[in-house]
Amino acid sequence: MIITGYILICKNDYKGINFGLIILVSYLIKIQHKSQFYYKNNKNKMNKTLTSIFETQGSQSLNISNQSFSEENLFEDFIDSSFFHQVNFINCSFEECELLGVNFNFCVFEGCTFNHTIIRKSEFTDCVFKNCQFIESQLTPKTNFFRTLFINSQFSSVDFSFTFFCECEFIEINLIKTKFKGTSVVDPKTEKITFNGLEFDKTKPMRIQITDSLFFPKEI
Repeated sequence: MIITGYILICKNDYKGINFGLIILVSYLIKIQHKSQFYYKNNKNKMNKTLTSIFETQGSQSLNISNQSFSEENLFEDFIDSSFFHQVNFINCSFEECELLGVNFNFCVFEGCTFNHTIIRKSEFTDCVFKNCQFIESQLTPKTNFFRTLFINSQFSSVDFSFTFFCECEFIEINLIKTKFKGTSVVDPKTEKITFNGLEFDKTKPMRIQITDSLFFPKEI
């Protein structure tokens, strides 16, 4: 629109040329300033770490989408009533953290550690845990997993009491000294699960509803 107006001015008289050039140049400078401002803001946004977000905004009532965090060390952090959507956590540590009422949708956890972590009243939907480690963690009570994939991960001395799993997939998982009490597992898909020395290889998809207490032996 600006260029068309400039051409019309040029047809009328030469004095309009300078005026048209001024309008056009001013407009281009304005666009350039906006672009630089947009790039600067988005660059800062891309460079943000989860630790810096906690420091500036706190770790409660967060709403984070379409982000990737790597090599984060979240030691003893308390994350409450927050929402994460399409967030990637790569080689992050949640050691001795507590997650209360946190929802994760379409999130990926790769190479993450959850040692001595407490997760309560939280929900994981369409998430992936790959090469992750849970040691002496508590995922109870009322923590739900829907259509979540666990692959090549280790669970040692983990308490899954009153946790709900629906249509989850477990591939190459080690369950050692793990406690299930009042845990519900519905329509799981499992393959190569090592569980206190027992191995379940290529188990067919099945429907399991565990309503009674289920304990695994403490001795391997």
